[in-house]
Amino acid sequence: MEPPPLALARLRATFASGVTRPLAWRVAQLKAADQMLRDHRDAFVAAASADLGRPEFETVNVEVAPMHGDIAAILAELPALVAEQTLPTPMTLAPATSNASYEPKGVVLVLSPWNFPFSLSLGAVNAALAAGNCVVLKPSDHTPTCSALLAKLLPQYIDPDALAVVEGDASVARALLDHRFDHVFFTGGAAIGRVVYQAAAAHLTPCTLELGGSNVAYVHDDIDVHLAARRLLHGALTNAGQFCCGLDTALVHRSTLEPLLAALKATLIAWYGDDPKASSSLGRIVNTRHASRIKALLEPSSHGGTFVAGGEVDVAARYVAPTIVLSPRAGSTLLEDETFAPILCIVPVDGVADAIAFSAERPTALCKYVFARSKAVADEYLRNVRAGMACVNDCMFQGGNPSIPFGGLGASGF
Repeated sequence: MEPPPLALARLRATFASGVTRPLAWRVAQLKAADQMLRDHRDAFVAAASADLGRPEFETVNVEVAPMHGDIAAILAELPALVAEQTLPTPMTLAPATSNASYEPKGVVLVLSPWNFPFSLSLGAVNAALAAGNCVVLKPSDHTPTCSALLAKLLPQYIDPDALAVVEGDASVARALLDHRFDHVFFTGGAAIGRVVYQAAAAHLTPCTLELGGSNVAYVHDDIDVHLAARRLLHGALTNAGQFCCGLDTALVHRSTLEPLLAALKATLIAWYGDDPKASSSLGRIVNTRHASRIKALLEPSSHGGTFVAGGEVDVAARYVAPTIVLSPRAGSTLLEDETFAPILCIVPVDGVADAIAFSAERPTALCKYVFARSKAVADEYLRNVRAGMACVNDCMFQGGNPSIPFGGLGASGF
């Protein structure tokens, strides 16, 4: 592997040469990235299965296919973004004219996570290349098969003088952060986000931090319980719950509680059968350390709630059953923190005001969700609960629209 100082020197020389600035070069990199995904679709599916036990339909529909759409959206907008803009000039400055243009920053560091090892790596890399930058990508060592695949394929498609893939553990990431970059893009948890932010501050390097938090949905009493059950569980169980936009807790109107619980249990059986562990539709936890963490979270003494479904954990197999916990204790880690597990907590509430009060006491989440036929109820919840993004009557799909800004607020990212 090329040592980071040599890689940085090489990329800085490339950027200084001006080769990355022309629109044609940027377009060529994006089209090459798109072709890489098409040429090696099966390899991406196999790598995600090896590291995450993820079913093919999830890798294709949540990672690979959306990246094609993102690249197409960037290609459509890029000519206008790189064009010089003419700005108004006040009469007091006549006969001067005023113009503005977007300039690339230089060499960008992308520190990507393990839960979506392809889309959350390539999404940032593609954006940086589209802006005319050079990139150092550090994939997560928790998904080593995916990391090795990116290290192998990217230099075959992307200009190798403008890209370096650096593999390794957390010590490698820390060593990279000792160097000066022109921008750092990090996706991960808040604890590591603070470390990245502090390291970047030493060089006054601007950052994009995509973090997370415990995402909550309010479920009103006018919903179709069967439709809502499927959508709530899709939000809680995609990628075995290892999703920053995923759903952790549903605040359910008391009058809807019993029929919704019945619909949730019926949906789990329809999706995974009587033995979810044998289902090919359910992924696995990334490693045994996280599986052990989740097992501790689900100990009844730690949360005080009631299991409606699931609760089983096989640490060695990295298996966590799709789990529904009713009324976990206020202040418990299960209820307060982002679980990153296939767990949905259910908390009965008396109405939208009660749901707003519950959410107001929590840190700002990445996403807020509300299920209601009443537009007035949905608007009231959205207006009074803070989060980076929102979706009404579904979960996570706001992240599938490249026209919608993606990001958190404060502790959930910026």
